Amino acid sequence: MSDLNKTTGKSRIAGYIRVSTNEQADKYGPTIQKNKIKDFIKSKEKGKGWVFDEKLLYVDDGYSGTLKSRPALDRLMRDMRNKKIDVVVVMKIDRLYRSTLGLLEVVKEMGDHEVGFISIDENLDTAISESAPMMERAQKEMMITLFGMLAQFERSLIISRTTEGKLAAAREGCYVGGNVPMGYDVKDKKLIINRGEEKWIRKIFAWFVSQNYTRGEIARKLTELKVAANIGKKLGGKRKVNPTTFWEVKYITTILRRTHYTGVYHYNKKGKDKDGKIVEKPRSEWIDFTCPPIIDNFTFKKAQVKLDSQKKQSNNKKTQYLLTGKIECAKCGAMFTAYTSSKKTKNYRCGKSSKLKTTQVCKVPHISENIIAEPVWEIVKMILQKPTSVLNKMERELKKESYYQALLDDKGILENRRVQLKNERQRVKEAFRRGVFTIDDLEEQISEIEKEGAEILEQLEGINSQLTVEEDKGEKIASLKEMAKKYRNNLTEPSYEDKYDLLQQIVKRILYDGTNVQIELRVPKTIRTELNSKNKLKPLLGGATRIRTGE
Repeated sequence: MSDLNKTTGKSRIAGYIRVSTNEQADKYGPTIQKNKIKDFIKSKEKGKGWVFDEKLLYVDDGYSGTLKSRPALDRLMRDMRNKKIDVVVVMKIDRLYRSTLGLLEVVKEMGDHEVGFISIDENLDTAISESAPMMERAQKEMMITLFGMLAQFERSLIISRTTEGKLAAAREGCYVGGNVPMGYDVKDKKLIINRGEEKWIRKIFAWFVSQNYTRGEIARKLTELKVAANIGKKLGGKRKVNPTTFWEVKYITTILRRTHYTGVYHYNKKGKDKDGKIVEKPRSEWIDFTCPPIIDNFTFKKAQVKLDSQKKQSNNKKTQYLLTGKIECAKCGAMFTAYTSSKKTKNYRCGKSSKLKTTQVCKVPHISENIIAEPVWEIVKMILQKPTSVLNKMERELKKESYYQALLDDKGILENRRVQLKNERQRVKEAFRRGVFTIDDLEEQISEIEKEGAEILEQLEGINSQLTVEEDKGEKIASLKEMAKKYRNNLTEPSYEDKYDLLQQIVKRILYDGTNVQIELRVPKTIRTELNSKNKLKPLLGGATRIRTGE
């Protein structure tokens, strides 16, 4: 190393400062570190001729000490290699690195370029002259290794304590999942439903599963409506003050995949392997939780089938199946999955038909798309022979069955009563303070008020759920109008894509047990009788066939 005991005043002393996002400002803040480095350099002004230079301060604000690449550190190393620095000073050794390997590599490279390294708090100084004894050099290197190991041990200890603390809290039933899913808040360390966000979660699933919106269309619709994209939040369940209203497709996918919305979720489900890759842990290590459900299991299951199918289609864009996510096993309740056989024919099979996926193998046979999809298409085509009149009839029936305004009226009455109960509670307390009521009277009155309040809250939850259904009817009406407009002219030779679009819109689900078929369609009850008398599935499948309305 170069001789740094100069008296010429030409030594170039660099100061390196690092602050991570979660560290205390009063302990490791940039100003604290800067002042300490500045005072240290000035203390060497007379003896070594060192001068503090603001231009030689390198500051990484908001970066972890485990990161190998940091903007200011990278710049410092470049300047060092270009021989612009003689000594690097830090307040504390872990400001430079928290890992032993990273620290040793950097300090070794500094030595190779004849640049000294000084850590003020640990009194560590490698800035020694060329004439320093070999023993002194060995002692310096041993100190570097020791302090680096301590820094790494401290980091590992923090991680270990944090992880163990979270696992302990999770085992006690506390929510420690980090991001809180949209549709929920955290209260008393438990997930509770956020009523303002709940309706959007219901809409997203309804648009995707029932109305065949693509994830891109859902994202655009939510963006147009300026819905806050509260996909996840931290800090004890607090939302961002100004969340973005721009929705990306990945946000929609995240929501559609969350099991929380069915009332079940898992903690400690995933971790990192030895290569740092995120992998799923053994089932025995998962910690299971329950929370208030927002979506029913059937809807969630259909969403997963559709997402899985779309994932496969993205890998092979030529493959598309007319009844994706529509066929359900009448025996075991599993959804059918689509696949292409070795003979290049499209088929559907029960999701529990393979020993690889379940311990209870379902015996319902596979079925070809030609056998089940084409006859269903004939029924849909029959419905749409006069698309405008049929769809208008469906629209009228939906409107006739709508109770939206009545539900709103009931909701208003209940909310007014909640306000009245709140005022009554306050009046009872004031009467007690004036001596009108005894403590027993007070407790009895408060108990009655709370009981009625709980009943009202339960009724409101039911009304909010029904309102979501009614709003979905409005969306269906708009969708039906678009369909009538699109297919008004010709249905005699539709493309495969047109068939897919119409079947996904009209067919709600198909129950199949290997022989009998039950088709649920989104059509008025008035059309059902005629369809049952004319349907063509019975001779093809050989069993009983029934058509129901899915509304």
